[in-house]
Amino acid sequence: MVPKLVRKLDGLKAYLALLPSQRAKLLNCNGSPGSRATPPPVHDERLGLRVHYGRKVFVDGIEHQEYHLLLNKNAQDRTIRELANKNPNKKWATASIPTKAEDRKKDNDEVINDLIGDLKDDINDGEASDDDTPDQK
Repeated sequence: MVPKLVRKLDGLKAYLALLPSQRAKLLNCNGSPGSRATPPPVHDERLGLRVHYGRKVFVDGIEHQEYHLLLNKNAQDRTIRELANKNPNKKWATASIPTKAEDRKKDNDEVINDLIGDLKDDINDGEASDDDTPDQK
């Protein structure tokens, strides 16, 4: 299962590479916890996953925006769809980026690549990590 999610994240990375507006949305760090960051719902079937905003956290004294990877119930991929229906609110992975551009030590493309890489590294194949409760600030 993990290799399939990693491949799906590669698809999301390719999608983000084509759409500067979606990259900018992630880099702006302006979403409410639990709301969708990317991609728009129209891509749910094809991509099979989505990224939601998490809470703001401090890492080494620098404010970060958390992002959570969730699976889509209407994914074309049968395995992804079944897992999403079984665990609809499971956060399959979590990663974060600094909220302020001046705190980022890399250019924006590298920040997005690192975010996707960190989500890949954090994927777990265990039980659902939360219930129906949305993130809280």
